Amino acid sequence: SPDECLEIVRAAAGELPLSVCVPVTQARDAWVARLPEAGAAGITLAPPRGTLIREQKPVSGRLYGAALLPQAIAAVQALRKSGLTLLAACGILRRADADMLLAAGASAVQLDVVLWRGWAD
Repeated sequence: SPDECLEIVRAAAGELPLSVCVPVTQARDAWVARLPEAGAAGITLAPPRGTLIREQKPVSGRLYGAALLPQAIAAVQALRKSGLTLLAACGILRRADADMLLAAGASAVQLDVVLWRGWAD
């Protein structure tokens, strides 16, 4: 539950900065706006979880791909008012994608798919 998440953040907060991993699909949830008061210093946007059918079997895990970039940009724009350090991920396949997230207000970007496949441009 959101209250349990905030309680965990409060318990983990201490001398070192704490960055909380938030799925990009939950970035606009009310509990995320309460992270600064719980002691978080930053937010790391993460790919959402989902299930796909592969070889007629469901496979669950993190979803990656270019389709997540618009969601990540919207999440960064919504979160930049929080005052927290924002590490953005999701959908970065080109250098221009990373630049867009930085222009939207991200403090830094995290590369994922591009590390496996190389830059698309």
